[in-house]
Amino acid sequence: MIGLFENAGLVLRNDLTFFMFMNSMKDRRFNSCAFLGEQDIDLKFENMFDFVEIEDLKKKGYYMQPFGKEKQVFISHSSKDKKDVEMIIPYLNGQDLPVWFDKYSIPVGASITEQVQRGIEESDMVIFWVTDNFLNSNWCQMEMKAYISRMIQENIRICIVMDDDIEIKKLPLFLRDIKHIRRDHRSVIEVAEEIAGIIKHM
Repeated sequence: MIGLFENAGLVLRNDLTFFMFMNSMKDRRFNSCAFLGEQDIDLKFENMFDFVEIEDLKKKGYYMQPFGKEKQVFISHSSKDKKDVEMIIPYLNGQDLPVWFDKYSIPVGASITEQVQRGIEESDMVIFWVTDNFLNSNWCQMEMKAYISRMIQENIRICIVMDDDIEIKKLPLFLRDIKHIRRDHRSVIEVAEEIAGIIKHM
């Protein structure tokens, strides 16, 4: 069914928590619909969506501000590790922890650099997904520097997940003293469950 939705041009938003979705329902931002099988899709799609200009919807009183203005979890990662990192998001959502994730959080046509900077500024926690790809990424190095600066000035939470072959000395000095999670040859799902349990109590 997910494949059918994606083929229709829809986007799977794993970054949204159930609380965020239900909270926006009261502002008439969404319709909800249950699909029991493939046979329901064509029938319900005909009447489910009304693609109206945003400005027209605002005039009618619909709340159209973007999701994610709540404090969020920013996942700093290499684009080469995106497939693994994306699997973490549902586990964070299950703990009602909204995630800033570039795939979902950057609007079409927006400046990537400006949106990432905003994501860093508006998040109150970061997960560094440290792999060789991460350490070799100039972009990830910039994100680390930004969060180290925020760590010194503000009370933000930092979670570090490291591949097994990464030595702690490869991290910037100010991050080496922060307790980190090792992959220990576990699956991404097992690591995601540990992350969700830990950061909920940080």
